[in-house]
Amino acid sequence: MPDEAKVSVRDFRGRLSEHLRRVQRGQSVLVTSNGEPVARLVPVERPAAAPRPFGFMKGRIRVAPDFRETPPDILATMEADPFPPRRRGRAA
Repeated sequence: MPDEAKVSVRDFRGRLSEHLRRVQRGQSVLVTSNGEPVARLVPVERPAAAPRPFGFMKGRIRVAPDFRETPPDILATMEADPFPPRRRGRAA
């Protein structure tokens, strides 16, 4: 395999997370013991997602009639003064 790392069992055990990240990025890892191959980790082949046709959700989603209207309580909060005047003096 062209893009394959060759590592000893000891190195593989000591840096497992690093080798797994390497496999996640698409590289294979050949694990050896005394120079002899004992295992090969290869990336999992994931099936490509099927394309969704345009309009496949038509008739399944309903938009509320008041979708574009802002509720009065939210509108009042947005229009309120963000820095109301402070009272002077000590609090009782």
